[in-house]
Amino acid sequence: MKRKRKEMRKDYLNLMHRQHWPVKYKSSSKVETKISFGWMACQHCGKSITQDFVLVEDEAKKKGDAKGLSQFDASTTLASKIQEFVESGNEDIQPCCEECKLLIDEEIAKQTRDAELERDTYLSFQSRMDTGSRDEEELSLKREIEKLGSEQRSLQGILDRLNVSRDLLEREIQEIDQNGKVFSLEEQRYWTKFSELQGKVSRHQNEISHMKGIQDYATEEIARLQRKNVYQDTFYITTSTDIATINGLKFGRLPKEQVDWEEINAAWGEVALLLYIISKKLTPFEFKKYRLKPQGNRSTIEEHQPTGNVVVYDLFGSNDLGFRGWFQWGFSKSNVNQKFDEGLIAFLFCVQQACATIKERSGNTIEVPYEMVNDKIDGGSIQTHSGTEEQWTKALKCLLTNLNYLLSWIGSNRPTPRKK
Repeated sequence: MKRKRKEMRKDYLNLMHRQHWPVKYKSSSKVETKISFGWMACQHCGKSITQDFVLVEDEAKKKGDAKGLSQFDASTTLASKIQEFVESGNEDIQPCCEECKLLIDEEIAKQTRDAELERDTYLSFQSRMDTGSRDEEELSLKREIEKLGSEQRSLQGILDRLNVSRDLLEREIQEIDQNGKVFSLEEQRYWTKFSELQGKVSRHQNEISHMKGIQDYATEEIARLQRKNVYQDTFYITTSTDIATINGLKFGRLPKEQVDWEEINAAWGEVALLLYIISKKLTPFEFKKYRLKPQGNRSTIEEHQPTGNVVVYDLFGSNDLGFRGWFQWGFSKSNVNQKFDEGLIAFLFCVQQACATIKERSGNTIEVPYEMVNDKIDGGSIQTHSGTEEQWTKALKCLLTNLNYLLSWIGSNRPTPRKK
């Protein structure tokens, strides 16, 4: 661009030295100025211009500029514009050769004809619109308006129905809000009651756990007590000493250990009660012709004879005569001691019946350690006048050992209850 401007300045200087003045003439739409000076290039085809050339400028830009100017003033003005064009590179005013000028005129004429044809087409269309299609367009617009009016009425009806539905929904929403408040209060009361019930359930669960613990303890105690022989705890028998004892009461006497008869009689009362309980646990069972009457230190045994008579025998002794007087000096038996010996024989017979019953019910698995025959046990008599104190005390010890065996079997076996 700078190089082009330098060349144009050079041409301008040549123009000014040659002092050629322009000649102006008019055409239909352009103002053409013909200038005659030295060499210059055509801005359209690039051809060198050595003769006069034409500057083409829009008439609109030149309108009103040349009014009242003389030919000299116009030439001067044009020379000034050429100077401005050369210095500024303006492309609105361009040097043109005769051939390019003819081509430009033809192009301008063609564009003019096309523009006039397009204008005529628009005018024809406008005239047809104004005359023929106006009524049809009005009818079409009326139909469209009626259609839109119908749609408007339909939409208005839908809108009215929607408004009614909206009012109904608003009333329902208000009712739902009121019900929601009621439900909220109900929910609060429900959760309050739920918390109370949960607390009660928790307390009941604690009580159930506590009662279950008590039940487990009671079950264990029952099992322990069932394993335990309560009869042996009730009648505590020891036979490891010279004189056997029952519940701490000595059962017999020796020359070197003269036990009081009241203690011996109390021991006989415990032994009679022990045999009585064994007979009750063996139900259905009854002694043949004998009935025990455990009455502490004055216990007795009854004999029911076939004639209906009942004879009572004593199970207690007396301090009037001792074993020493009987066996050393051979005193005869008194009536009291005879009843005591008869009671001892009857008691031993009852023990033999109980042993036979238990042996039968156990399938011959129970056998007492000491054999009992008539009035003897392990070969020693149970009567007071048939031997010494040592022999009598030993017989009582064997008797108590056999009863302890029966008591163990009763504690580990549950007899069939008595049928009423």
